[in-house]
Amino acid sequence: MCDQTTTAQRSGATDIDFRSWNGLFAPARTPPAVVRQLNDAIRRALSDPELLQQIRAVGVTSPSAQTNTPEALATRVSSEIARLRLILESKHVKVD
Repeated sequence: MCDQTTTAQRSGATDIDFRSWNGLFAPARTPPAVVRQLNDAIRRALSDPELLQQIRAVGVTSPSAQTNTPEALATRVSSEIARLRLILESKHVKVD
């Protein structure tokens, strides 16, 4: 069944790199202090060896302390939007 599916590679887009990643988002205009509290709680949870073992058991790489910040997530989102916009536009896909 899947043999008939057109993949990006089969369609000639061999230079596309899609990697899965996760981020936790708060509503717009959430006070910075609340964002910081949430991030601190997430960082504490991700330092739990038992949780880390469960996360890694399903093949997920946990973020480093340097990349697990609201600022790093904002940078990642901006760069992914720019990167994917270029890819889609190069394939003549309209991006609004």
